[in-house]
Amino acid sequence: MNVRSLEGDVPIRQLAGVLLVLAVVTLLYSLLVTQTILLWLFAWLSLASVGLLVFVVYLLYRLTVAAERIATKL
Repeated sequence: MNVRSLEGDVPIRQLAGVLLVLAVVTLLYSLLVTQTILLWLFAWLSLASVGLLVFVVYLLYRLTVAAERIATKL
């Protein structure tokens, strides 16, 4: 099974810039329109928890692929 390398797919600076702009826009919306910061915190913490879940699933996938490669070499 081939595992595709994810390096170089998305430039880190571009991703950081997009996330920063998105965070500022949502913060301004939360403060100006809804006048509460709890909505902003809830939205970003929810997004972070989903991102962490996806990352853990990816790591488990990589562990499974590595174990299969080791097993086929034995």
